[in-house]
Amino acid sequence: ATYPVDVIGVPSVDAALVWNEPATATYSSCAPTALNVRVRNQGSSNLSSYSIALNVDGTNVNTYNGSTSIIAGDSLSIVLPAYQFTPGRHQVSASITVTGDTVTYNNTVSRVIPISFCGGTYTVGPNAQFASMAAAIDTLNMVGMEGSVVFNIASGTYNGQAMVGAIAGADSAHTVTFQSATGNAADVVLTAVPTATDNYVLG
Repeated sequence: ATYPVDVIGVPSVDAALVWNEPATATYSSCAPTALNVRVRNQGSSNLSSYSIALNVDGTNVNTYNGSTSIIAGDSLSIVLPAYQFTPGRHQVSASITVTGDTVTYNNTVSRVIPISFCGGTYTVGPNAQFASMAAAIDTLNMVGMEGSVVFNIASGTYNGQAMVGAIAGADSAHTVTFQSATGNAADVVLTAVPTATDNYVLG
């Protein structure tokens, strides 16, 4: 795509970043995800060197260094290095840095993306992938799954209510199993303080 540029009053260097995929896109943890952004050259000079940092949940996970020239008024679609997400909702941002770019309000894009569960085995417990049954179930409810999922629960007592909703991707062939990691059901105890309207532990 080409964007008209009026060179009068336009800064020499102004790189703008936008997402190049729909906000409603869904993603899976079955394989690394490569996010797509678009760099718009809104300055009067060509862009020939730039870097784009990808941050996930506040941590920089990789950086793309670009050298493909982008002429003034033009744009370029860029696929960022793939990153292996864990299941859940993640705050993702991408920021472009170009030497001489003092217009910073358009340098960063940010959004929350859902990453579904890949079929497989996950752990629940104090030092596991999910700290509690509620955390595991809430995440599953939010992002869905792409194969049968098994949660191995570490021995202990887990306090709190959890409600299993309509899980995207679950059906008679793709099931969810919660089981004691030791194989002994008595090693895992689920408790909660019910109310008159929420009289359940696991619903």
